[in-house]
Amino acid sequence: MRNALLTLLAFTPLAFGEVDVTTNRGEGTLQQTFQLTLEARQNSPAAVPDFSVLETKFQIIDRKQLSLSDFKSGTSRYQSRWILTLRPRQTGSLVIPSILVGTERSLPVRYNVQDPQETVSQDRVRLELTLTPEEVYVNAASTLAVRLLYRDPLLSAELTEPAISNVWVQRIGEQTSFQV
Repeated sequence: MRNALLTLLAFTPLAFGEVDVTTNRGEGTLQQTFQLTLEARQNSPAAVPDFSVLETKFQIIDRKQLSLSDFKSGTSRYQSRWILTLRPRQTGSLVIPSILVGTERSLPVRYNVQDPQETVSQDRVRLELTLTPEEVYVNAASTLAVRLLYRDPLLSAELTEPAISNVWVQRIGEQTSFQV
C-alpha cells in the first residue's frame, strides 16, 4: 500500500507556481507614476491577485491584464501578467509588499520616493542610472532606467540604448518626460 501511494504521488502533477514582481524603475517622485508588473506562471489558471496591500502607500491609477495558456504533451502551463500604473502617496524608501496570487506570494520590492524639490540638485544637468536588480547574473533579465535631469531648458537631448558587447538591449516602453 505504501509503495502504491508513493507511485501515485510520483506521477501526480504538482500545483506549483512562480510569482514575480518588477517595476520599470527603482525610484521616482511623489508626482511620478511608475509601472509595477506582476507575472504568475502556474499549472492552473492564476487566481486574481490581492492588490489591496498596495493601497496604503500607492494609488492605483491603471490596471491591465494579459493571460496566456500552453498545452504540450499532456501538460498545461498558464501565464498571467498584470501591469499596474502606481503613484506613491508618501516619500521615503517604500516597500512594495508581498502580493498573494492563489497560494503563491511574490517577494517584496523596494521603491524609493523623493520629494520633487529635492530631486533637482544644484547641477544644471545630471544623468541618473538605476539597475534593477542590482546583482546581474548570466542569462538573467535586468532593467536599466536612465533619467536625464536638467534645470534650464535644453536645446536638444536624446537618450539612446547603451551598446554593450554580448548583451541584448531592448527598450521597454516609451521615453517619458516630467516637469517639476
